[in-house]
Amino acid sequence: MNRATWLESLRVWADDWQLGRASAWSATRFADAQAQLLAWQMQHIPAFAAFARVRGWQPGQVDRLPYVPVTAFKSALLAADYVPSDAPVEFHTSGTSDGQPGRVRLLDSQTYDASLLAGFRHFVLPETDLRIRCVSLVPDAAVRPHSSLGHMVRLLFGHVDDGHGGWFLGEQFDLPGLQRALRRAVADDTPVLVFATSLAIQAWLDAWPAGDTLQLPRGSRLMDTGGPKGRTQLTDRAGQHDWLVRTLGFAPQLIVGEFGMTELATPRYETTLRAHLVGDLAGVRAYAGPPWLRTVALNPATQVPVAIGETGMLAHVDLANLDTPAFLLTADLGRMLSLDNGQQALELLGRVPGSEWRGCGLDVESLLAEMAG
Repeated sequence: MNRATWLESLRVWADDWQLGRASAWSATRFADAQAQLLAWQMQHIPAFAAFARVRGWQPGQVDRLPYVPVTAFKSALLAADYVPSDAPVEFHTSGTSDGQPGRVRLLDSQTYDASLLAGFRHFVLPETDLRIRCVSLVPDAAVRPHSSLGHMVRLLFGHVDDGHGGWFLGEQFDLPGLQRALRRAVADDTPVLVFATSLAIQAWLDAWPAGDTLQLPRGSRLMDTGGPKGRTQLTDRAGQHDWLVRTLGFAPQLIVGEFGMTELATPRYETTLRAHLVGDLAGVRAYAGPPWLRTVALNPATQVPVAIGETGMLAHVDLANLDTPAFLLTADLGRMLSLDNGQQALELLGRVPGSEWRGCGLDVESLLAEMAG
């Protein structure tokens, strides 16, 4: 394999998925691709190969994969040997409670972007002919130049925004600008797509004038990228969503949670929107993804997968991770749920006790703290 053929195969896989072909979910297809990528990364990512050897992994061993703890990105360069030190794409994790971020370096973002766009279209914007206006409450590049979430939102703006959207969380939270943008969308009868973390939604809720309501155009939706893992007690997600419905007229089914990590190219999404608009999945507040992303819940002591529906420590295989390890172990707790047609969704259940706080929401929290200071 090489990078060009891998990208092309991912695009074909994405097309098969969007067209509903059964081959997209073939276990053989995934296993073959996983074996190819594992061999490639053992050859081209020296730190990953060294880690696998230390863990006693042997070539051909598929029942126990060499999952790399995501904390390793803070202390080791987990990039392929062809990625230069001044790589054109470098993402930083949002930091943790110890303030030390991890770094992800890519030769380019083509594979990352192809995977991201395919999942987003499937779960958040399945209507191919919908004209939509983007509104961002994600820190922009001037404030967080190495944010993978910021990269995601910039990419989506370029592909789906009608040309009149805007960013309203930069050096300051621009509430007046946000109000004008939403009212203009109402006047233009153009549905909006809002990108926001839970902490940004809370800042929006707190700043919005009491009693001021809007009825956003039909089809408006919001992608809730969640909050810092382990700190969900700081926000009342159900209360936030209720406020968005009552104050701005969002349909509750069109408020979609997104779960992603800087170390993974491919996010997951709640299935509520697609279930409501397309009807080919059960609508659940759990996170599904494309067929090249697989998640397993592991017994924390043995790292052996537990049964579907049982709680464990989460490990991910993301075959869109080409330049950095595709096999990652997190300190997230969760369980996998069965959906239609053999697909699965991830129910997040918090963090392993004592693990670090982390997540893109920390970008917003630190930015709002800087503003207050």
